[in-house]
Amino acid sequence: MIKIHRTKRVVKVDDRPVPLTPGEHELMVVLGMMDNKLASYDLLLLVTCKDRVQIPADKQALISRMFRLKRKLGEQHLECVRQSGYVLKGKVQFIGGSEDR
Repeated sequence: MIKIHRTKRVVKVDDRPVPLTPGEHELMVVLGMMDNKLASYDLLLLVTCKDRVQIPADKQALISRMFRLKRKLGEQHLECVRQSGYVLKGKVQFIGGSEDR
C-alpha cells in the first residue's frame, strides 16, 4: 500500500516513510491519480517542466528523477514503460486535501 499525504508532502510505502524532494512528491501525486495506468512522459513533463523551451533536457532530467524515485519506492512499485512513461503499481491511498480516497 502506498499512502500519499498531499498537504504534509509525505509518502509511505507499507507504512515506511519515504523521503522525497518536493518535485518527487508532485510526481507521486500524478502517478497515484493515474490509478495503475500509464502516466506518459508528456504528462509528467507538464507537471515538472517550468520552462517549455527546454523539453529535451527536461526529459533527461525527468528520466533521472524517475530512476531515483524508483530506488526510493522499491523497484516493484514503479514500472518504466519503454518510450512511453511510467506506471505506479499497487494500491494507492490519498490522505489530506479534498480528494481523499
